[in-house]
Amino acid sequence: MTAGYNMPAFVVDAPGGGGKRLIHSYERYDRYSGLSTFTAPAVKAGRLFLYPDPLHALSPDARRDWLDPQRAQAMVADMQRQSA
Repeated sequence: MTAGYNMPAFVVDAPGGGGKRLIHSYERYDRYSGLSTFTAPAVKAGRLFLYPDPLHALSPDARRDWLDPQRAQAMVADMQRQSA
């Protein structure tokens, strides 16, 4: 038997100063674009932090969309709008 504090925790380091967040504590996740949003109330209250999945983990269609600057910007804006 193992105590809870001995269990590994998988974390992401939220870009932009959001600190380390537990990977399952996202606010929203989009499987197509691979974008997750996290909050960090103790660090920067009221701010959202976007975290992208690696491109190789996405579908070929999603990778193509990320290579198009306008489509990439639209995916980020859409995620921010949905998470607000």
